[in-house]
Amino acid sequence: MSVEDKNPVAARLTEHTTATKGTQALDPSSAEGRTSSIGSRVLGQKGGASPSASSLASDRITSQSEVAPSERVSPPVSFRLEGVSSIEADTFVRENTSRRLGPDLILPSETGRLQEIGGVYRIRQNQDTKDAFRTKLIDDLHTNWVNLFGVTKADELKAEFLKCADKFNENGLGVFADLLSKEDFQKLIDSYGEILDTAGNKTWLHSFVDLRSHPNFLMNPEFNEAFLHPLNIALIAYKVGGPIRMTDARAKDVAPMAAVTLDNMLHIDNNPYVAEFKQTTFWKQGEPVGPNGQCFVCLPGTQGCPRASDGVIIDGKPVPFGELEDDARAALISKSGSPPIFYTTEAGSVFRTESELNKAIEAQNAIKGCETPVVVALRDPSVITATAETGNLVHHRYRVEGEASKDSRSCLLIAFHAVDDDPGQLITPDRLAAAKAQVGASDLATFLLGRHDRGEAGINETFVSALTVEAAKMGGTLETLKANEAATSGPRYLTPEAKALPPAEVAEWRESVLHGPGTEAIKRNQRILTEGESLSHAEFATKIKKLMAYDKTGVLELILYSDGREEKRKWARNQIRELRLEIPGETANPNDPRPPSLDQRFAIWTEYLATPATEDLLDKNALAELATQMEAISQKHIDQGTVPSDELRQKVGPEFVLPATGQLIRDLGVAIQNCSNREAFISTGLFMFWACDTLMRVLPDTAPEKADLVRIGAQLLKHYVAVSALVEKQVVARDGDTGENID
Repeated sequence: MSVEDKNPVAARLTEHTTATKGTQALDPSSAEGRTSSIGSRVLGQKGGASPSASSLASDRITSQSEVAPSERVSPPVSFRLEGVSSIEADTFVRENTSRRLGPDLILPSETGRLQEIGGVYRIRQNQDTKDAFRTKLIDDLHTNWVNLFGVTKADELKAEFLKCADKFNENGLGVFADLLSKEDFQKLIDSYGEILDTAGNKTWLHSFVDLRSHPNFLMNPEFNEAFLHPLNIALIAYKVGGPIRMTDARAKDVAPMAAVTLDNMLHIDNNPYVAEFKQTTFWKQGEPVGPNGQCFVCLPGTQGCPRASDGVIIDGKPVPFGELEDDARAALISKSGSPPIFYTTEAGSVFRTESELNKAIEAQNAIKGCETPVVVALRDPSVITATAETGNLVHHRYRVEGEASKDSRSCLLIAFHAVDDDPGQLITPDRLAAAKAQVGASDLATFLLGRHDRGEAGINETFVSALTVEAAKMGGTLETLKANEAATSGPRYLTPEAKALPPAEVAEWRESVLHGPGTEAIKRNQRILTEGESLSHAEFATKIKKLMAYDKTGVLELILYSDGREEKRKWARNQIRELRLEIPGETANPNDPRPPSLDQRFAIWTEYLATPATEDLLDKNALAELATQMEAISQKHIDQGTVPSDELRQKVGPEFVLPATGQLIRDLGVAIQNCSNREAFISTGLFMFWACDTLMRVLPDTAPEKADLVRIGAQLLKHYVAVSALVEKQVVARDGDTGENID
């Protein structure tokens, strides 16, 4: 007998969520999907649009009624999902989550699996071309060093460069200390501090700034060698085997706290198909010294064991390998000509369980032959610049409370990809030219931040030329590094093994990785909303915003593609994740350069808040259908060449805004059907709501679909409140248990 047979409320929930599926979703990549009647049915309502949906569609977007929400008299709101037992809540969660596929690292001994990935993983392709680039780079540097310093010194500098490159290759990590003098680094701190003070989002987790909004900072030659030192850039390019460009730049202040969240779980960045390198410069907040907590931690050697794919894209949809016969899988992998698109997931990039952590340690042992784990924690009295192969190296930022984390930490995170793997730009050409004129940026900085295309004519010459202009600086730094091998201050190369944790601290680290407090536990400890709590409408809206501030940092099980198409969604995803709550009592600044806050954007949605009801709950298929509708709206405007609104003050080219939003929505529609726990189900549904809000705001005022997006957004918001109340019911029934799922 099924749960529905035993329990009439469970049957009612199932009936509701089945009814919300509507007709078969159209593939938004098809012509039928793009020309369908967008938003013609309301999920969650039988028989089409209800009166409330009709009123939503007719409301004005900027002002939902003639009476401001703050002036209305609204009934109290109760945070309770009536008519649902804890058993039924368990059933709903279980039916809308699935088994998680954790990271699967391929060991060197698994030769068959390594051969399988050769045609898909671009990081392993075109080795002859990459070797030719490496030869050109080192030969051109050597020629310049001969002209500057003579043959003997040039030979020594070449040997020192190759030694650094070998260390980098061995560990997946290169670490430098004090690349800038304290005086010059203080200039960076002062400029950084001004940016964080005026533009930082100041969330509970960190204060974050997307530095693409601050090209003058990135290009400032007074201090940008701390994170764009030509030696570091040359070492990354040498490892990649081609020109590189900056793909992301972030500033982040982190206060001491214990947390295992999306921000700092043990993980691998990006996807395994391309090389990603991330340079992190970190220091004690406000001082040109190293931080004494919140440090970068990694398992050197793990970069040598690539992640396996989870499945393949067939007819536009992800199909796990587990659903394919061995012969079909082999045929796809060996397919000649245009290779299939394989995928993994963000969930497959995070090490969260004992077995997954043991797999990472096994991978390290297979590469380095170490009998016990080597866990490198970059703690030093000096400012540290670490360059890591984060697309393959298992790493995280170690966030624990106690003496080791008593100070706040500041950092810059700069990501680089090979141009051939990820063509594009970080800064739009007009803003790049203006910043270069204002600060007198180098050709190298201009190249790294500018636009480049795959197969661009003469790009190798242009890039190497920009590097060799800096040959004297690189030579001087290499000479200093060699002289300071035994020093404890000044510019020097830090050997990762020298920063390995002792066995007792490894045990403590392991405990924090596996059992540190996650987003749900931290949120639960705040007791923002408790079951049955009755509040005024305004108080309820305030608390829902606080819940959102936590839930938007949860894990999203978004797909990662072998052709790298997920890169386009980065802006859309980040601007949601980093939405800030306004600080109580903070005076509004009409000239605030930051994007609108969560409070400002949420204001038009508060009238749709009410006591949650079972009919507000949407199952994963109904949510996926809403994503299909939203993606179709986005695709329609992409096809029409619609110029997006600048309401969100985005600092990306207008041609990227709608594709980024559409890709995020499409991928959220896939992710919502593959959530491995209730935290992911809540966070993904919340992201869908904010993606809907994003699409509504970037469409011009004349777009007729804005009313449809208000309707969809209201449904997603009501679902978020209802499923949050449902999970609260689970927790209360188990006396505060915050387990991922209920078995």
